[in-house]
Amino acid sequence: SLVITNAHVVVDEEGYYYNWCYAAWTDVAYAEPDQWVWLEPSEYGRYDDSFDYVFMYPSDDEGNLYEFDSYAVLANSDSMTLSEEISIIGYPTTSSTITVTDGTISGFEFSNWIKTDARIDAGNSGGGAFDVAGNLFGIPSAVSGYYSVTLGWIQNINSILEDAFGAEIAVRDYETLYSTENI
Repeated sequence: SLVITNAHVVVDEEGYYYNWCYAAWTDVAYAEPDQWVWLEPSEYGRYDDSFDYVFMYPSDDEGNLYEFDSYAVLANSDSMTLSEEISIIGYPTTSSTITVTDGTISGFEFSNWIKTDARIDAGNSGGGAFDVAGNLFGIPSAVSGYYSVTLGWIQNINSILEDAFGAEIAVRDYETLYSTENI
């Protein structure tokens, strides 16, 4: 019962978490969100030059921990390769319904970031980056350019798990990072 998003989505300029933050979803792609939960920040998060994530506790109207009926299956993001097809899913600020954009893996930066040519609009931050099997491999976090987005950055889910919970949770083989040998 944790929700992961970008820290920059839920933190104000002074570094405090917004007290009105919530997550919303719908079961129908063409409809506006009709279900929601309040989000409280957990102790697991980081917002600096290397990381931009926070795990949040969802709660219902009475303040009880909310348990979701389903969840995203995690991919081994360390095995992503150049030109691999991906999809970005989120709620951009220009729309009240979900959007999906497709693209490919176009590069890597260190062990934390995956570059993509898939369009990431303002508001898609904190959404999901999925492989062709529909597994979550990262969190869309940043773009270059403003009106003409040329490159997007996705935070590697394995690097987030390792940073937040330790190397035992996200066992990583740095010698085969971003290669088919890491599958």
